[in-house]
Amino acid sequence: MQGRVGASKRDNNCTGMGRAGMVDSSNANRNTLEGARRLVKRPQGRSMDEEEQSETTSMEDWDFLGRRGEKGEQLLKECLLNKGLTGQSIQGIIDVWHESWKRHACSLTIFAEYWAQQSGTVLQLLTLEQSYLTIANYITYLKPLESDACIIQASNTISTLFELMDKPMNSIKNKVIEYLMKQLVNRATKVRNEIRYWKLSQLMQYISKQATLRDENKSNSNQLTKVSLTLIMVYTVLRMAEVQMAELRIGYINQGDIVIATMTMKKPRGPVEKTLKAAQNRTICSIRWIQSWLEKGELRKEQVWRINRKEKVWSTDKCSKGVKRVLANAGIEGYNITSIRKASISETMDKNMTQIQIFRWSGHSDASATVRVNYDKNYKDIIRNILEYAGKQPNLNESEINNNYTLVSSIRRDASSLNYVQINREARISERIVPQWDRREGYASHPVDNVS
Repeated sequence: MQGRVGASKRDNNCTGMGRAGMVDSSNANRNTLEGARRLVKRPQGRSMDEEEQSETTSMEDWDFLGRRGEKGEQLLKECLLNKGLTGQSIQGIIDVWHESWKRHACSLTIFAEYWAQQSGTVLQLLTLEQSYLTIANYITYLKPLESDACIIQASNTISTLFELMDKPMNSIKNKVIEYLMKQLVNRATKVRNEIRYWKLSQLMQYISKQATLRDENKSNSNQLTKVSLTLIMVYTVLRMAEVQMAELRIGYINQGDIVIATMTMKKPRGPVEKTLKAAQNRTICSIRWIQSWLEKGELRKEQVWRINRKEKVWSTDKCSKGVKRVLANAGIEGYNITSIRKASISETMDKNMTQIQIFRWSGHSDASATVRVNYDKNYKDIIRNILEYAGKQPNLNESEINNNYTLVSSIRRDASSLNYVQINREARISERIVPQWDRREGYASHPVDNVS
């Protein structure tokens, strides 16, 4: 810890890399490399007070300490400047990465130190013809040192750097990289297990109880912000990163409308506007909660989620921690904030909304996958019971058969709502051939005109 503090007091004006080379002293290289590695890895065992601490400890939101991340930033800028881009253009590229830029910068720092150990220069990076060889050797170097997730991140970052340098794609990604990364990706892939998700009613009932404190003016600004964020995710199923960068248009808030203007981060990408409407139940009305929050804070168009006391913006990670606190207080622990979207979509399925309606409301192309995963364990339990019951009762009476038929029909209806049945209307039957058992005296086989 003392080393970190000491590193943070160094002169930030000094640069650790020249245009022609990046060779530093071995001790400085080792210290910076280890510091960057620690930042790329998600810190463990840290705790914080949600109400008081304004900064987060995630790998995306830590400030640069000392030269941590700075060598990676310098490497990117040196490479792109030598390609002919202006400083303003480079900054525009960095801005596109949003808060993930710090993670990319730290990954580039690890590569910068590796490249310095190989006595490499920026000029050599610019003139590489087979970039995949550098990436392959870099991955092999990291394997005994780093975690699978860290190596995957490092590989993606250096590949992106080469793409920005206008290297051909076939010289960056090919079978060599695919085979080297295959085992790492397989180990890092999330296990698809059976999960039973919580019901949305559990969360809404908790928020409804908190409305009493809100109406009595006993909720502080942070508490109101967290609940407002949670309800926005419930009613819009936007991702947290999309909510955090949103602009709240409150021109018609007195008429019960708020427009949330933001950018979708995944396909379909692009600007999107979601409208919140006043609900009849004021205890879970998102408009009412946002109004209460605005009464205690200052709304700024470009920075919506703010801590007025310290004039700092709530980062994406800070917002996520706030929503997780709401879930935990509602008795929903061990789930990430993505589960809110799944719970909302599942609730619409329970109310017999069609898949097309859900797609248009959610605006996400993966809504069907979300619902399918959400119902995974629930339906598998039902099917297991059916199979188990079939083994115990080989001879069913009429009433038992009807009960099983009703259960299976319910499952089929739910399954049909999760998957489209596409009918090929181009196939036409030009003639009907009478089956062999139908060819008895008095019956003739002849073609029948198709009626469209």
